[in-house]
Amino acid sequence: MESEIGVRCIFIYTRKGKGYRIPNQNSTSPQLAYVISIFRNNFQNFLDALRPPENYLGPRLTVVLRDTKQDQTKQINQFLDQLQIQKDVGSFPNEELIGDFSNEFKRQFNKKFQVASKDCNKFFEELLLTKDQFEIESLKIAALFSEYVMKELIKDCEQILELGKLENHDIISGKIEMILDKEEKLKDFYKTIPKTLNNEYDSSCLEFQYQVGIQSGGQYNLKMGAPNNQSPLSPDTILLSVCNKYKDICCNISRTIIINLVDEQKHAYIFLNDMMNYLISLMMVDKKISDIYKAFIEQVKSKGKENHLAHLPKVLGYGIGIYPKEDLLSIKEDNEKIIEAGMVFNLRLSLANFQLTPNRNCLLIADTILIKPKSDDANRNVDILTRDEDPTAAEEKADKSKKKPVQTQNIKEKLEKSTKLGVVQVERLRQQNPTMVGDDVKRKEHQKELMFQKQEELKLRLADNDLQFTGKNNSKVKDLDAVISYKSQREFPRECQNYQLYIDKNKNTILIPFRDETGQMMTVPFHIQTIKNASINTENNVSNLRINFHFQGQGISSKEVNFPSMRGPNQVFIKEITIKSQNTIGLTASFKALKEILKKIKQEDQIKSKSGDAKEEDAHLSDETLILSKGKKVVLDKISIKPTFVGKKTVGQLETHINGFRFMSNKGHKVDITYNNIRQAFFQPCENDLIVLLHFRLKAPISVGNKKTLDIQLYTEICALVDDLDSKQAARKRLNEQDEFTQAVEAFALENKYEIEFDVPFKDLEFTGCHAKSNVKIVPTRGCLIALSELPFFVLDLSQVEIAHFERVSFMTRNFDMIFVLKDFQTFKRISTIPNQLLDTIKSWLDTMNIIYSEGPICLNWPTILDSIREDFDSYINDGGWGFLFDEEVAGGYNQEVSGDEDESDSEYNETEDEEEEEGSESSGSEFSEEASAESSDVQPDDEEEEEGMDWDEMERQTIEQDRRQNELAKRRFQEEEHMKKIKGPSNGGGNRDQKKQSNGQNQISKVSGFNQTKTSLMGKVQKRR
Repeated sequence: MESEIGVRCIFIYTRKGKGYRIPNQNSTSPQLAYVISIFRNNFQNFLDALRPPENYLGPRLTVVLRDTKQDQTKQINQFLDQLQIQKDVGSFPNEELIGDFSNEFKRQFNKKFQVASKDCNKFFEELLLTKDQFEIESLKIAALFSEYVMKELIKDCEQILELGKLENHDIISGKIEMILDKEEKLKDFYKTIPKTLNNEYDSSCLEFQYQVGIQSGGQYNLKMGAPNNQSPLSPDTILLSVCNKYKDICCNISRTIIINLVDEQKHAYIFLNDMMNYLISLMMVDKKISDIYKAFIEQVKSKGKENHLAHLPKVLGYGIGIYPKEDLLSIKEDNEKIIEAGMVFNLRLSLANFQLTPNRNCLLIADTILIKPKSDDANRNVDILTRDEDPTAAEEKADKSKKKPVQTQNIKEKLEKSTKLGVVQVERLRQQNPTMVGDDVKRKEHQKELMFQKQEELKLRLADNDLQFTGKNNSKVKDLDAVISYKSQREFPRECQNYQLYIDKNKNTILIPFRDETGQMMTVPFHIQTIKNASINTENNVSNLRINFHFQGQGISSKEVNFPSMRGPNQVFIKEITIKSQNTIGLTASFKALKEILKKIKQEDQIKSKSGDAKEEDAHLSDETLILSKGKKVVLDKISIKPTFVGKKTVGQLETHINGFRFMSNKGHKVDITYNNIRQAFFQPCENDLIVLLHFRLKAPISVGNKKTLDIQLYTEICALVDDLDSKQAARKRLNEQDEFTQAVEAFALENKYEIEFDVPFKDLEFTGCHAKSNVKIVPTRGCLIALSELPFFVLDLSQVEIAHFERVSFMTRNFDMIFVLKDFQTFKRISTIPNQLLDTIKSWLDTMNIIYSEGPICLNWPTILDSIREDFDSYINDGGWGFLFDEEVAGGYNQEVSGDEDESDSEYNETEDEEEEEGSESSGSEFSEEASAESSDVQPDDEEEEEGMDWDEMERQTIEQDRRQNELAKRRFQEEEHMKKIKGPSNGGGNRDQKKQSNGQNQISKVSGFNQTKTSLMGKVQKRR
């Protein structure tokens, strides 16, 4: 059927995986005939719904089904025989399809019809400029969703900045885009849709056109759809953009958040906001776009802001619809297009680099508007779709404004109260929560009770011989006396019979050839444990391999290395050995093998040194055999494992069996985990995260690849998952599989008389801190404190915690450190750079877990403190235990009841040591607070604030005075140390026993707290961490 506008038919080619959505029949012009040429057979059910009604007189929709099993050339010719084409054929050259079928179709078409092909892009762009009712309804839902996402994005950014978290722009964007996979969020959004629009609402038609845009830190790209960088969110000027679509109709919104704004920024935003409102008022039917642009420029000049013209964009906006940018409706100087009702514009105004410091200040506002039929009321000409008010409310408000005039307000009050754009935020402190005095008092009272209970518990443990110490940390001692490579020369490997350098990896031994006193060759084995380090260098084609050994007298404490006993009067330790060889390749290979063994032994020592993680009585659990299930089993597929095999990402499936799990990779690698070897099991859902994971902390290490590990993690990346699956519904269904898997595993284990329970983290108590090298998210569970999102993993069993201590708690720093001392008094765990705002929250959590905590302004030397406790544990308990760490209210109340007879001696001790503490704080304490606060916080200190009112002479005098105080303090400490050496003498064995016991107790407190002697001072020793 020939149409008036020259279109005879349109071929629509739908490919596999692209869906079968067809434009609504009511939205098509009655002059167009649709011929859908290529479809799959299972499309028939969908086509039945497109049958026209009985009285329909418009063009018919002809459908030709394609059978992929038959000859494609024959089917194409049958289809082409039904066509009668005599004029030119329109095509889309920019969207040319590539493939065997499309190429064959073109060849047969050109063979049958000798007609020209013309570009019809512009025709269809013109056709799609005005939106019909169906597209407008879709646009309104897309605008509501843009608004909803923007509110969630602003809320997340504010929370990240208030908590002081370090999260990258792309990570925040990925979390926001997960809204489409969260049923609760989609239900919450559905409540915001008016009843007039939700009749045919389908959440599966919502999707993002571009990545949610987040830019801060002075690096800004004002192009629509600009990619996010991996920089962390910065508390300055933040640009936010959301572009999504519903049923293929796009909508865009952009906002700016200004933190700690200055007057220049505020005035610039006020100007930009006013110009946006003025531009919206110009948009109406029958107006030429070029005239609108000229009127906008004239308005800027009339305000006296000609200097801003260089910073404003050259194009003030674009049309928007099926395409995110419709260039035919670009608002620029040379566009002569006339605005019509039903057109949709995305207005984008920005000010770039308007301040004195370039590239640091940009403002961006973007809104999507709908042009309505012309009306006498200017407020009815445009619908601003991406504002908080819905169109009907705006109309009601406009009607009321006719009857009752609205009084104007101060522009500053408007900006503070306005929630339309949410750009300029009211200046406020980072956190303004009221001080919970009552809760603090309750916590302190409960801490007193816990301290009394802890003291009784320690006495019972000591009476039951539960605590046995040898005065040194045995877990860190390298016992060379117990090292044996071979019992005799008969066990030497055959490879060393030729008197060549050989490394025995099985025995962790290096065999070196020597000549004895008679000149005879001999081979001497050296165990790797005796080697301190090794190095190699080459000069004049000769390689020198130098091996340094542990030996007495090199400054190594007996707490680090236990040297073997010397036998014979003339035997000495070997300090180093140098091996020379012209065979550079062979010696270099031996050096690499030696370094690999040293690295392997170091890793094994690190695993063994984890207190409470690997015990000797649990060593046999790693060798327990997995009993395979021949019947039913629960399987979780398409998951990855950490640590990986051969350094690459390993994907496979996890299976449950009679007495444990088996992970089988796609390449055949397997890892068996028995229920008896699992100490803790965790399930962490993907709430505010990009992965969902299962984590197992084991009792005995097992091998994964070539490494032994105590932690096995199985995870799924949600972002990659959504990209790979065919539909978002399948992705959302997949997210719940691991939760169902954990429940099925617990039931399956009970059937086989095993117990396993998955612990879930409490996300409400999550905080950031550094337990290894970088800041990570740390979250409590029912019985542990974990950080599982990044390597290395952190799992702390709270039942093994003796006490928690907060260090660097001061108003001069923005963060603090938290120390956990374990019940074995051998090791401690440190978490550093925790934001100060979370101190009270963490205290409340520790108090609910019945864990004693204390705090102080400086860092303590914990290895020395624990050594002092282990050397004389009786005195430590009798002197009040951890009382020296507590403040006056807790420790003072405890000492009054337990050691009331020592008040006099304690008071004398405090007087003498308070002076030393005050003087020491001037040098070491203040020095630490400046360095720690500047290095551990994210914001650099303000130089102007530090040097305000001080010239060079004053600074020089201050420096000289500080040096003088430090010299006097060092001199006084030296004199006191010499005095203590003179008065120190052997015990006479007499005297009052009670007086001796009291003196003993005071000395123990002095050892632990470090206030009595400068030499053993712990509280005064400040660790400067770089």
